[in-house]
Amino acid sequence: TLKAKLLTLFKNLSLRWKIFFIVLLNVVSLLLFSLIGFTILSKTYNELLYRSIAGNLSFSANTISANLKDVERLSSIILSSIQPSLSAIHESDDAVVRSNANRSINTALSSYYETFRQNGVSYIVLYNDAFSNTTNWAAYERTDSAFIHNALENAAAGDGAVSWTTGGGSTSGLFLGRNIRKIEALDFSTIGRLLIYVDTDRLIN
Repeated sequence: TLKAKLLTLFKNLSLRWKIFFIVLLNVVSLLLFSLIGFTILSKTYNELLYRSIAGNLSFSANTISANLKDVERLSSIILSSIQPSLSAIHESDDAVVRSNANRSINTALSSYYETFRQNGVSYIVLYNDAFSNTTNWAAYERTDSAFIHNALENAAAGDGAVSWTTGGGSTSGLFLGRNIRKIEALDFSTIGRLLIYVDTDRLIN
């Protein structure tokens, strides 16, 4: 048999060649076991790395989702708190009444903006029958007008519900838009339009 022939050939070799083949066999065996061990270790490491990355991504996605939910909650808080002021502007022609109501809206928006800045809110803008209020005019002016227009159209289509509008191209942001409807006496007429700009880069960072 082949095995017997190999054993006979090995026995007939000189001591020098026998030692050489024994060392060679040990080296080959060592390399083979090292390769198998490295393959198993790499596979295990890659699985652990994948699980770790997947866990981090899942956590990040949940955190971002929670922050966006907070922005939606912010819009509801704003709607309920500024209803009286918007109604006053909508119903009154008195300049003093409108001015006082506008001042009250500005104060409320600034307060809410400072509270929710950590959620990625870049600015809040509110349109009504007589005024436009924003917490950051410079950032508002830098925003693409077509993006703002799309957000307002989506808000109008939402008919009071929350709508999200994404920016195109290099614009890395989201607009939450809502039409503010008068709830007093079940009127439901539109008395304002709310946009909240969320900087997604800042939110993700």
